[in-house]
Amino acid sequence: MNTKFDICFVSFSFPLKDGRTLNIARLTAKKRKRVCLVAFGDENDKRTYKSYGITFFPIEHSPKMRMVTKWAKFKLLARKYYTHTYADFYYACDLWALAVARDYYKDALHDEFHGLRLIYDSREIYSELGSNSGNWMKQAVINKLEKVMIKDVDAVVTSGNLDSQYLKKYFDHDKAYYVIRNLPPYRGPSKSNMLREKLNIEKKTKILIYQGEILEGRGIKPSIGAVASLEDVNLVIVGSGPYFAEINKYVNDNNLEHKIHFTGQVPYSHLHDITSSADIGLTLFEPVSKSYELAYPNKMFEYAMARIPQIASNLPQIRPTVDGSNIGLLVSLPLDEQEIAEKIKTMLEEDNMKKYIINCEKACRNFAYNTQSDLVMSIFNRGL
Repeated sequence: MNTKFDICFVSFSFPLKDGRTLNIARLTAKKRKRVCLVAFGDENDKRTYKSYGITFFPIEHSPKMRMVTKWAKFKLLARKYYTHTYADFYYACDLWALAVARDYYKDALHDEFHGLRLIYDSREIYSELGSNSGNWMKQAVINKLEKVMIKDVDAVVTSGNLDSQYLKKYFDHDKAYYVIRNLPPYRGPSKSNMLREKLNIEKKTKILIYQGEILEGRGIKPSIGAVASLEDVNLVIVGSGPYFAEINKYVNDNNLEHKIHFTGQVPYSHLHDITSSADIGLTLFEPVSKSYELAYPNKMFEYAMARIPQIASNLPQIRPTVDGSNIGLLVSLPLDEQEIAEKIKTMLEEDNMKKYIINCEKACRNFAYNTQSDLVMSIFNRGL
């Protein structure tokens, strides 16, 4: 049987709103690899993926399902594609996708379709998820699942060097590791004013932006408290997640609806213009778990690409980027609302803003996804 695809990506996400998955799939397709993608979406998305050179196999999404039910349904629905997704490489874009990519991989081996590799993108430290910091039983199940499936993996991809170091010790294996940072595609400066126009925010009001999943341990409540104490400063939260209901209640209970705005999830293709219309970005992870302690988030690079400075946590993988390129200010841990507010006021001083914007302009070319294209392709150009 002939190879139909060079690479089959599997992602337990909506890749059109998931920069990490979309960037690697687009890059490999651009480099003339035959690429398919199995992920959440619908038939209408096929045209968009086709424009990127990607064959898309959609999985129906049911947002009101519990996580375990949603995962079981994802696995079940993905089964119908296994004979259509034969590939040289199966790339699991996250832990939940690894179960499906592993099944495809094993099915292909069973069908005597030789010359295969299984790649696992551990985009987080799944053995120490921040969202499970108070649920040891759920975390134990995830740990067991990951350790069983990792045995079939040929190579592991992480987003940072410290993640790789941690996982090598955790798994105690000698598999190949690759570090692919969460970098955005290069984008030029944007004069977008989307947030002010959409949310009716006055011109004199400065806009802080948080982009990403709404989860505990990401400094959202301390950020809201800091903004509440400042005049002519609003916070826009771009994203969704299980912590939204609590955060929304917190905003309403404190009568902060006029200062705190929610946009929900947005398409990744719109994110740059949205972020560019803010003044300061927030990257305030709290070390509630190993995953968050070693955070190396895409928002850090997205803010720089948007030419806006950021307020960030003093954590081991965040500090070298923010301090090294002088693109923002660090706050100490544990997070303190007053310190965050003081850093915001310092950054908003006219001379400081000018300096940080210039530094972001200088740094952003080094934070573009294409700077690591050779590394990405080296994963898939190995001899089979």
